[in-house]
Amino acid sequence: EEEDDLELFLDDGRLKITYSSSEGFIQALPTEDFPVIPKELKENSFTMSQKDFKTMVAKTAFCCLQDDSRPILKGCLLEVVEGEITCVALDGFRLAMCKKPVQEVYGRVKAIVPSRALNEIVRLLDKDEESLTVIIQDRNLMVEVENTILTARLLEGEYIDYRQIIPATFLTEFKANKLIFENAVERAAVVARVTKNLVKFDIKENYVNITATSEMGNVNENVLINLDGKDIVIAFNSKYVIDCLHAIEDDFV
Repeated sequence: EEEDDLELFLDDGRLKITYSSSEGFIQALPTEDFPVIPKELKENSFTMSQKDFKTMVAKTAFCCLQDDSRPILKGCLLEVVEGEITCVALDGFRLAMCKKPVQEVYGRVKAIVPSRALNEIVRLLDKDEESLTVIIQDRNLMVEVENTILTARLLEGEYIDYRQIIPATFLTEFKANKLIFENAVERAAVVARVTKNLVKFDIKENYVNITATSEMGNVNENVLINLDGKDIVIAFNSKYVIDCLHAIEDDFV
């Protein structure tokens, strides 16, 4: 079928839309209230591959705080140092950090970008082989992808010093098949829904015993591992563990 033409008119502060033999009106807002998009910003910017940008956001933004209790944590910290961008997200319970190379950088790039804005940028990207330039200035972030310009207001304030949160050494480390481990935790999580998602890991020399018990039932599974360090029994919110594993693409963790 051929599509009908659509005509739009501004009529006394309303948008008039006519099509076929019909018409509709939508109340319009004053144009002077709309923010002006700054075009010639280039002082603080970086360029990186679209594929790396998408990966970076996917591996971090899910850890941002979802409520307004600490607004600064609703965004990711982006910082470029010596040809590498670090993206950090945390919500008080978990932290994610991802590092990727940048192709070009101008000025000093350090900003806290709302996770929603980062996810909107990712939705605009569809050419992994091409680059993306991100410009940061005057408390705004701006990207231009083909015929679309997206601007976002940055979050203001001092971000938590994430370097102090990441331990330098660990009591216990183990290596497991990512998919087998992830599936076991997901099965335990089904039972743990009524116990605040509590899933227990009993980590031994050759395997981790994953258990969850509630009025719904219980799950008890062993997953083979390679252990480096001490045996330990520890419990976690299964949602945080699963979110993390979903963001990892490697065969082993």
